[in-house]
Amino acid sequence: MGSWFRRLSYLFQQSRRDADLRIREGELAEQLFALRLQKVVGQLEKPAKIRTAKRELARVLTIIREKQSEA
Repeated sequence: MGSWFRRLSYLFQQSRRDADLRIREGELAEQLFALRLQKVVGQLEKPAKIRTAKRELARVLTIIREKQSEA
């Protein structure tokens, strides 16, 4: 197959990854909200989960911003 097909395939995969990152960002934001709510109510068993969720969200946001600056 030609190089145009590889390029199109790459662009499709890239846009899919971007969409997956956006979905993951939303999931992590919801998870962080739920963890903070549990903390306020007093039902949070492991407070370290908040830190882990914040770091993972920061990683995803960093990847998204790096991809935006490349484009």
